[in-house]
Amino acid sequence: MRAQALLLAVTIWSLYIWTIATPTLRDRNGNLKGTDFLHFYALGSLAIAHQGGALYDMDAQSAMAAQRVPNAADIRYLPLYPPQVSLVFAPLAYLSYGCALALWWLCTAVIYGACCYAIWRECPNLRDFGGTVALVVIGFPALFHLIAWGQTSALALAAPVRAGGSCRVHRQCKMETRGRSCTFGGGTNRGGNCVLRRRATSFLAANVVGCACTAPFI
Repeated sequence: MRAQALLLAVTIWSLYIWTIATPTLRDRNGNLKGTDFLHFYALGSLAIAHQGGALYDMDAQSAMAAQRVPNAADIRYLPLYPPQVSLVFAPLAYLSYGCALALWWLCTAVIYGACCYAIWRECPNLRDFGGTVALVVIGFPALFHLIAWGQTSALALAAPVRAGGSCRVHRQCKMETRGRSCTFGGGTNRGGNCVLRRRATSFLAANVVGCACTAPFI
């Protein structure tokens, strides 16, 4: 499998790098680089321009996209995302489109890689095949589309992976309650209830924040 994964990864990314290796924001096929990211870039641009009323105006979004990215004058999107998405991408809108896209590619790759690593770490039968798993992760066609189109699926992927990690910690906490004791709030709780309480509280808070951040992208 390692040979096939390597061949797939090399083929996909070699062709993609060749396709986007152009001096303009258009690739060799005439498509805007990171086409879907343009929508989020336009939303962020509306946010920093304090044009909240235009978040659901297709013509206004198209005009903003054409103003910020002249090469994208003919691209239009349906305004489907909630207002908080514009705030998420507002910091990137302070950059030029090319720089913002490159930074978003980097963030996407880091999130995707972290999620895959977290899953691999929880699978004991894959521990001895780290190199093969890495090649499969890199050569996964969905990753290619995620990067090529500048999509936000990595944020949606982070939600179930985070939930899975919380379930693992919850099981671990339940195991720790057996025969444990510790001091909590000036008293002693037998059975390790304080350990469970502390960890459950922290992970519940993390999940609430994570769900609030990723829900608009699912």
